[in-house]
Amino acid sequence: MRIVRFLAAAGRPATSREIALRTGIPSGHVPSIVAALSRAGILRTRPGQGGGCALARRPAELFVLDVIQALEGPVVLDECILDRSRPHGPPWCALHDSWMQVQDALVATLGAVSVADLVASGGEGAGSGLEAPTGYVGSS
Repeated sequence: MRIVRFLAAAGRPATSREIALRTGIPSGHVPSIVAALSRAGILRTRPGQGGGCALARRPAELFVLDVIQALEGPVVLDECILDRSRPHGPPWCALHDSWMQVQDALVATLGAVSVADLVASGGEGAGSGLEAPTGYVGSS
């Protein structure tokens, strides 16, 4: 999330080195995260001198859920909180229906918060210190 937020705030492409410096993510981890986000269509990359990566979509059209699912897979609460040794599936435990409501609320909430919202909110952990951009880096 820090990479996406940084790129949205910067409003321009950045190199892996700059991303690592600005976000505090270890430089050895940045390329694999960028690759996963690129495969998911969240980032656009350009190799070589003058290259780097940038958001592939406008920050207002990119949601926290998109980023989480690109890196972690679907948001699924499939572990029984009453009995962790219980396999997921019928017969369902007494909390199953409530737990599914929690999952639905979590997915809906994460799907409603855009990257533009994160940049606009500022606050601790912003990872960039930059002001919100007026545009985005997209394909021309």
